[in-house]
Formats: sequence, structure tokens, C-alpha cells
Amino acid sequence: MSCAYCGAVNAILESQNTGTKSTKETRITTFADGKLKSLDLNVTSTPVTLGGQIFYALTFEDISDKKRRDALERIFFHDLLNSAGGLYGLLSLLKEGTAPDSERELIDLSEEASREIIEEILLHRQILAAEIGDLQIKIEPVNSIELLKSAIGKIKSHKEVINKRIVIAENSSDVDFETDRVLFQRVTLNLLKNALEATQPNGLVIAGVESKREKIRFWVKNYAVIPADVQMQLFQRSFSTKGHGRGLGTYSIRLLTENYMKGNVSFISNEKERTIFSIELNKSWSCD
Repeated sequence: MSCAYCGAVNAILESQNTGTKSTKETRITTFADGKLKSLDLNVTSTPVTLGGQIFYALTFEDISDKKRRDALERIFFHDLLNSAGGLYGLLSLLKEGTAPDSERELIDLSEEASREIIEEILLHRQILAAEIGDLQIKIEPVNSIELLKSAIGKIKSHKEVINKRIVIAENSSDVDFETDRVLFQRVTLNLLKNALEATQPNGLVIAGVESKREKIRFWVKNYAVIPADVQMQLFQRSFSTKGHGRGLGTYSIRLLTENYMKGNVSFISNEKERTIFSIELNKSWSCD
């Protein structure tokens, strides 16, 4: 089914239908040496007549570096400008003078906006390091519920949470395990943010933890259903439903989880179960 959205297939079909050269972009996810790697390619299909028969010659141009740079720069500048613009507005209000109680609130909001700018810079630095295999990790003992509560606490200051609720499932497992705390929080925050963006006002997002022998599974549920064509292209670096130059959310989740946290990412999305994204990790870092 995924082939229906493959640029290579569509380039061939268009070339066959028109009798002319056709070029499309396609994304391929591969595993090399046990590591996730995403390729962005320009695929060109060219009709060639030999001995009275028509053949189609395919050429592949690797544009991964260009697409990576384009996506990172657009996302980085988009998010950073939003945060910086918000901070500028808050500081302008402070400069104009306000009542003491309002001044305290504006200072708190300015501090939060500054923190978001720093977080954006760190996020994109992490992704760049992860893609070139230069990301350093720090494994330490952590607690499942404590980490989940911490991530929810951080996301509650984001605009995506306005008029929405996040709760932890009552039967969630409270267990200790080993992982990189910073990477885990990055992945969990992305899962929560994506779920909140898909949730309608006054809607609910549920997060939970399940302990399974040597494994621990974290999951985040929202009540929207992802369209079939989007499901086929999730986790691809350059794919996004948010417009051109977006699309590192689910990709970064998979990149960090599978390449650096020894885990697996999966999801289900249907009318009965709605949408649930899960990451499964080893409880012990030495366990493969």
C-alpha cells in the first residue's frame, strides 16, 4: 500500500502515461549497521526506445543533504522566530510599565519564552548530531512515573495545551529502568506535542507506562484518527502534514529511540482504538 505514495512509482507511471521524462521526489528509510538512515532522492523516469520496444530508464539523485538542511533551517527559523517574537512582545509590555502583579506574571512568561528558545536550539543541535552519528548519550537510573510527570509538566506551558487535558493512565507501572534522561524527555515531549496538536479543544490526551519483563513501554493516546495516506508516510524525515519544510517530529522520535536508546517505535490508528504511539525500551541498558 505504501507504494501508492512512492515517488519512484509515480514517476514511472507518469512517464508511461505521457511518454515523456518525469521526475519525482521519494523518501526511503533503510537500516545500515543496525542504524536507521533516511534518504531523500530525486527519481527520474525517461522513456527509451530500443528495437521497437519502449523501456524506462531510472536515475536516482541523492538530495538527502539538501533536504536535511532545508528542513532543519526552515523548522529552526520558524520555531525560533515564533519564540523570539513572543519574548520581544512580553519585554515591550514590561518596558511600558504595568501594575506590580501583572509585572510578576510578565517576568515569569518572559522566562518561559527564553527557556523555549534555548530548548529549540538544543533540539536542533541534538538532531544534527544524531544524524551524523555524533550524539553523546548518558545512561543513568530513572523512574518511569517521575519522567512522565516531568515531561507533562514541561509541555503544559506550551500553546498546544490550551483548553486540553493530559492525564496519566491509572494502571501505569511505576518502575525504575536505565536510559538517557535527556533523550527520553525529548522523545516523550514530541509524542505529547504531536498528540496535543491532533486533539480538538476540550479534548483529552492520555499517557501511560506498561512494564513487561525486561521491557518497558511508554504510550501516548489521542482520539483523532490518522488518514491512511499519512500513516504510510509517518517517520519519513521530509514528510509532514504541517506544510513545506516541516516534518521532523515523528522522524526525530524514531531516530533517537532506535539509533540511540536501543528501543522501538510503533503506532496504531483506527476508529476503534483511536491513535496510540508507543516506544518500547529495555529496562536494563546491558540487555539487548
